[in-house]
Amino acid sequence: MNHRELGRNSLPCALLFTDEQNFLGFLGKKKEYKSYLKLSETLSSVFPELRGWCLEKPHSLLEFETDWERLIRILYWIKENPRPGIYLRQLSLEGVDTKFIEGHRGILTALLDRVLPSSSFDERFKGVRNFEKRYGFLSRPDLIRFRFASPGDSYSGFSDLTVPAEEFRRMNPNVSKVFVVENDITALSFPLIADSLVVFGRGYHFDAMEGAAWINKKELYYWGDLDSHGFAILAQFREKYPHARSVLMDRECFLNHKAHWGREDKPAPSVAKALTSDEAQLMKDLIDNRYGEKLRLEQEFIPYEYVIDKLKLL
Repeated sequence: MNHRELGRNSLPCALLFTDEQNFLGFLGKKKEYKSYLKLSETLSSVFPELRGWCLEKPHSLLEFETDWERLIRILYWIKENPRPGIYLRQLSLEGVDTKFIEGHRGILTALLDRVLPSSSFDERFKGVRNFEKRYGFLSRPDLIRFRFASPGDSYSGFSDLTVPAEEFRRMNPNVSKVFVVENDITALSFPLIADSLVVFGRGYHFDAMEGAAWINKKELYYWGDLDSHGFAILAQFREKYPHARSVLMDRECFLNHKAHWGREDKPAPSVAKALTSDEAQLMKDLIDNRYGEKLRLEQEFIPYEYVIDKLKLL
């Protein structure tokens, strides 16, 4: 190399390691590599199908260095007992408890997908939150809360109930109207309406209600916040129940309550499908800031008398 100030000099163009141990010593990784080889051999000897994973994920192998004995125990049991239909709490393995499994669902998912045949897990369920459903364990049931809005109506003397989703789907309450209301306090204070049931909403999550065929035979209404996400949730609900109608989610309601307008920090990016033309236009106007920047009207700020007057018209 010829430098205008330093003159002509020879510089090394490569650093050559003649053997593996010299290279590992230079990196300061002799200990880690020794551990990696031992763990890789142990895991591959029990599950040959994981040899490729060991090569692809050496850092993951080392990350769980102290846990492999228990992880292997879990993998082996699930492979021998696919889709066991029990709760994780019922799994009796030495040194393994529910919290250990819950804390290692990510690594277990990565390994089980390679160890198990595709028939032993359900591809529809993804992510650590769906670990039980993916591998055929029993999971905590989805619960649905509802109350009878009809004066005097109840089930065995109870007017406000929370039941497993499976039981909710099997119901056939003797009502003609069903209201799904997003806010809990609003659902609790929902006006008394003859022949009606109020279901407590849960944001974007309607999977628990799916399969409740009896709802298709009822007049169905959805009441959410007047903002872009409220309309997006309405659209998702209507995809499952096309006959659903919105209530108190119209332009008149929005414009009549300027004093109660609030701010929606992160509006939805675009207009959702499955909306009526009026609903879609109002959602677009909110996203486009037609009436002001990032405006919203939360349902609990709508005066109670106004709610009663509008519900009487249904």
